[in-house]
Amino acid sequence: MSVDIITADGKPYGVPRPGEKVVWSDGREFIGAYCDAGTLSPATIAQGAPVLIGYDTGDEGNDPIVIGASTSAIPKQVGVPLEAISVAGWYWFQTKGDCQALVNGALPVALGDFLELITATARFVIDDATTRSVQSAAVAREAYAVSATALKDVYLIGDPVQIAGS
Repeated sequence: MSVDIITADGKPYGVPRPGEKVVWSDGREFIGAYCDAGTLSPATIAQGAPVLIGYDTGDEGNDPIVIGASTSAIPKQVGVPLEAISVAGWYWFQTKGDCQALVNGALPVALGDFLELITATARFVIDDATTRSVQSAAVAREAYAVSATALKDVYLIGDPVQIAGS
């Protein structure tokens, strides 16, 4: 579905239907996925914290769900929540395009660096400065060289990626 109905803060309007996808005219893509934050660690997911989106194969069908980050050679979709999540329910996750996401600059990140999500973290870290890999989920849109984690401008590539252990 391609729509341009957005709220003042740039999010898709309302609560998503199971598996609903939207594409803005500027190329950003979003998916509605179920998140039971109480079953994840940490139990609260911060705004902009990258997560993995899998598919529930239970009685509900193949609905998109948030899954814990674990090492995987099987590519998985990365999404970024548009708001903090602490209650089970359906939420919008951005999967492609420019957005703000949590980045850690302990290893300095330069404008244009490829970023990856590693196991048991809720932030992007540098993958490789110049070469895209099977783990590259985003591209830094600004430099960041502070050991703390903060919301930074990134471009989500949108392709499923492998998850590394470190």
